[in-house]
Amino acid sequence: MDPDFILSAFTTAQINSWSDCAWSNKEYDRLYLQQATTIDPQARKAVIWKMEELLYAQSPYIVLTYPRSLEGYNTGQWTGWVRYPAGKGGVFYEADNIDTFLNVQPKTATAVQSGGSGWAPIAVIAVAAAIAVGVAVLILRRRRTRQEEA
Repeated sequence: MDPDFILSAFTTAQINSWSDCAWSNKEYDRLYLQQATTIDPQARKAVIWKMEELLYAQSPYIVLTYPRSLEGYNTGQWTGWVRYPAGKGGVFYEADNIDTFLNVQPKTATAVQSGGSGWAPIAVIAVAAAIAVGVAVLILRRRRTRQEEA
């Protein structure tokens, strides 16, 4: 992911626009223009790191919390989940993680069946409960009919 947009938000030109902290630094602005025209990836990386050092040293924002995101996803019946950043990040809530959406797919039927009990026992219990309720209703109706006749 190219960091140009987020870097641009801290330039003086973005005050009253993307910059909501109104921070201004001439050296940062100069470095922003330099990184935008640097072709060599390693040289550009060095310029961006200098920009990040300026941001860190002058702290236009003070981060008070680092929230943890909670995600739930089914690894028993689906495969292809991709964490971003690799290995430790989330699978859904990252702005530039489309790999999960491209790769996730159902596991094969045999793998799913061997992995758990599935819906069959729940369906059997639900049908048994419905039959029990039906029998109870019939018994109650017969009792009422007999009481009315007597």
